[in-house]
Amino acid sequence: MYIMSSMSLRITDKKTIEHYLNKGLIGKKDTVTAVKAIKQSKGESSESLLFKLLLEQYGDYFLGGELVKEYRPIDKRRFRLDVAMPNYKLGLEVDGLKGHAFINGNSPNVDGFKRDREKDMVLTAEGWHIIRCMRSQIQNEKHLITEAITTALQSRTYKPVKVVMNDKNICHPVKEESNDSV
Repeated sequence: MYIMSSMSLRITDKKTIEHYLNKGLIGKKDTVTAVKAIKQSKGESSESLLFKLLLEQYGDYFLGGELVKEYRPIDKRRFRLDVAMPNYKLGLEVDGLKGHAFINGNSPNVDGFKRDREKDMVLTAEGWHIIRCMRSQIQNEKHLITEAITTALQSRTYKPVKVVMNDKNICHPVKEESNDSV
C-alpha cells in the first residue's frame, strides 16, 4: 500500500494508480514512486525481515533473547520502534518509501521525516541509541547492520527491562512500582 499523505489518497494497486492519474490527482512522477512502494510492500514487511535477520544472533526477548518488534519505549508517546533491544536501549528503524515517499513529483514527505527526527531526539534524550537502515540494506548489505549493532552494543550498558506484549502485538516496558512508604 502507498498513501499519498498530502492528499490522503490510498493506493494499493496499479489500477488505482491509473485511476488517480486519469483524474489528474497524481502526476507521472508520482506513479513511479507509488509502483515501487507497492512492489516493496508485497510480501513480508521490512521490519519482519530485519527482525528475522537479527533473530539467530540475538534471539527473541520472549524466548530469553534480546529482540522485540513494535516496541513502544515511552508510555506517554505514541511512537514505536520497529525492532528494539530494550535491555540495551538500542532501537532499530527501517526507513523506506512508505514513510518518506516523495509526493507531488519530487517533494519529500516532510511530515514523516520530521516525525522520525522528533522520535530520534526524544529517545536520545531518554538514553536510547537509534540505528536506521533501509530494506535494500537488510536484503543486500546485512553486514553493515550487524556491524553497526555490534559496535553500538559495545558502548551500551545492559539494564534488564521487563517487557510485555499487549493484545495488539505492541511491546512495552512494565512500569516500575515506586517503593515509597508512608
